[in-house]
Amino acid sequence: MSSNPEKAVSYVLLKYVTEYMDNDVLMLDLKTKTVDAATLLRKYSTDDIIVIDDKKFPIGIVTNDDIINKVSDVKYDIEATTLEEIMSKPLIRISEKATLQDALIIMRDNKVRKLPVISKKNDVVGIIYQTTIANAIREATSTIPRLLSPPVKAVLGNLGFVLQFSGVLLFVPAIIATILGDVTTSSSIYLTTVLLLITGFFLNSYGEKSGLNLQQSSVLVLSSMFLLTLFSSIPYLYVFSSEGLTLEVIGKSFFESASGVSGSGISTINEPEKFSQSFVFFRSYTQLIGGMSFIYLVITAFYPESKLKSMRGFISGKTLRVKELFISITIIFLIYIIIVAFLLYLMGENNIINDVSLAMSTLSTGGFVPSSTIIKDMVWQEYIILMGAMILGALPFTFHYALVKKKFLAPKLGKEVLTYFIILGIAVVLFVSVSEFNTIKSVFYVISASTTTGLQMESLAGLSVWSHSILII
Repeated sequence: MSSNPEKAVSYVLLKYVTEYMDNDVLMLDLKTKTVDAATLLRKYSTDDIIVIDDKKFPIGIVTNDDIINKVSDVKYDIEATTLEEIMSKPLIRISEKATLQDALIIMRDNKVRKLPVISKKNDVVGIIYQTTIANAIREATSTIPRLLSPPVKAVLGNLGFVLQFSGVLLFVPAIIATILGDVTTSSSIYLTTVLLLITGFFLNSYGEKSGLNLQQSSVLVLSSMFLLTLFSSIPYLYVFSSEGLTLEVIGKSFFESASGVSGSGISTINEPEKFSQSFVFFRSYTQLIGGMSFIYLVITAFYPESKLKSMRGFISGKTLRVKELFISITIIFLIYIIIVAFLLYLMGENNIINDVSLAMSTLSTGGFVPSSTIIKDMVWQEYIILMGAMILGALPFTFHYALVKKKFLAPKLGKEVLTYFIILGIAVVLFVSVSEFNTIKSVFYVISASTTTGLQMESLAGLSVWSHSILII
């Protein structure tokens, strides 16, 4: 008997219906004669027929009981009656991405005991039965506990995907470092990539990709951030190796890596310009990886598939799925990075590596400065670009969704976004009036603080207590 039946049931109910559905489905045209349908039911030893129209679209269902009960009625002629006349409609269905829990809810609400499983192309891929779900629950609560419980396997499976995804993304800075001839940085990043992929592979082999509850999701988020930080500290160890592999160097490397993956942006490096451009690029890129991985974790763990049905895909035009949504987010921010880097390139020092690094740091609201001088020596147009990028990176995804969905027309701002802009406007007015900076710098520092980006051109230690208070708030 399972040591924790409640957890076992919860785990099973989060499984996809495709894992338990019956794949053998008899589908017949609505004009099929009932007598012929009855013959086919016996031939294929099944009890259900999915009725399709001339476009192969499922429109109804006929069961063995329907044929027996309805055809026995004197008003039906067994030789002339078609499935269209006796089928149950509209067809109560369920998505292939739905869970067993979703299936039970739909069955309860519609008082049915079976549901055709429909793909995103509106094809019938199977049937899920209430008795099948009941048997799965019964088996889960009566199974002897294994070395790895189902909840642990679910966490390991999702964790493996996150690590593999991050490992693939790290090929970008590795290739950049190779092109620039930076052997130390490129070799360290390649090593990190290989370790991430191998670790992800082993976790996937022992784990299982399935839905998570709140407790499992919290464990997944924490363990993902820790492992990404641990592996991403390897390039820092390579770069800091001139100082010797001391405990202080290991701690410093882990600190810098954690700052990048978490997007906090604080750093112990006083002169980042002394490092190679490829390493500077890697530092900013880790913020992007950490941000994208965190978004994936949040979507996977806390954004049910059913809620995504209300959001239409603005790239494919179809209903969004979790992976499609995450890919869409990645594409959107990739476009943002390209635009911001291009504008900085046109307005500034024409160093594309620094410009892309700065764009990634800004849009991920991380705040790593590629160089201690690049921010300070910028022209006012570049400050405007960075301020826009900081705000863009801090806005919720629903804003970006609406922006692209409406083809860059005026997206509707949520109440929290409007409230943010009101607070931002008040803070700008107050900071300009009490600080010693000019208007552009004052606005820049308020936006940098409010978006948690943390970019700065100079020390803020000499500001008045009122200026510090405004930035803190």
